[in-house]
Amino acid sequence: DRFEGRVPAFGAGNVVDTTGAGDCFLGAFLSEFLASGSDLRSADADAVGRCACFASAAAGICVTRRGAIDGMPSRGEVEALLALVK
Repeated sequence: DRFEGRVPAFGAGNVVDTTGAGDCFLGAFLSEFLASGSDLRSADADAVGRCACFASAAAGICVTRRGAIDGMPSRGEVEALLALVK
């Protein structure tokens, strides 16, 4: 199956350094996907969308900081950001 959709962008107004943003997005997406308990065969668009939104928030935090490693947010930071927009 193929999923298409949009998720919110985070941190766009406060970008300091984009180094590591893509790595952060992918790592956060995979982390959230694995934490969800879904598997590739049974994942639906909602599950993929939630993972993408989590990843977007993580990358949004990352770009507001300097450095690829130092910029990586904790799960708690991402969850706090998402709680603000719900």
